[in-house]
Amino acid sequence: MAKTDQPSILNGEPLAAEAQLASLALYGNATFTSMVVEQGRVKGLDWHLHRLQQDARNTFGIEVDADLILSNIRALLAGQDASTNTIVRVTLFP
Repeated sequence: MAKTDQPSILNGEPLAAEAQLASLALYGNATFTSMVVEQGRVKGLDWHLHRLQQDARNTFGIEVDADLILSNIRALLAGQDASTNTIVRVTLFP
């Protein structure tokens, strides 16, 4: 896997250290969705958000704030060239 210079966001805060990112991989109980952002838009965004909310309810018994997820995605994409395609992965874990 090629290393990217893309930032990562955890609870609205940037993650810089790869060790922090690696620790997230140790969670066996998680749900996620990956999406492609093309020209600042995600095809099927509502579906991605609905599935995350449904999976959080079924897996963790909690409600997830879609606005918070969107806010984190916007923070991740802030300052990036909108013409550049980006893959965004949203992971929910305990």
